[in-house]
Amino acid sequence: MRRPAPARPRTGALVFFLALCPILSAALCAPGAALAQVDRAAGRDTARAVCAECHRVEPEQPAVAASPAPDFAEIAARPEIDAAAIRAFLDAPHPSMPNLHLLLDEADRDDVAAYILSLSGSD
Repeated sequence: MRRPAPARPRTGALVFFLALCPILSAALCAPGAALAQVDRAAGRDTARAVCAECHRVEPEQPAVAASPAPDFAEIAARPEIDAAAIRAFLDAPHPSMPNLHLLLDEADRDDVAAYILSLSGSD
């Protein structure tokens, strides 16, 4: 007794899927797409809880004594800073900082990045 041959995908559906992949990829990687569902207030709250020991995270916060860590507003004012740069920094371990990629999930990191960018006053 012969076993039936496995079903093959329909060529039309496969071609449609392959044509759609670059379009979806471009839409998901477009500037700002990563921060589409962010919560700046949650980012501020996370920064207060996790970053304020070393960074001045809000303009009203007193300066952190003897800390070389830059103020979040100073970070936001740098011309090269965008969401991708902040996320890359938060995702990479740094000797003088806690491992934020372990402490914060992706949504938290996106929220903090959006909050930092909001301090630039350009949006």
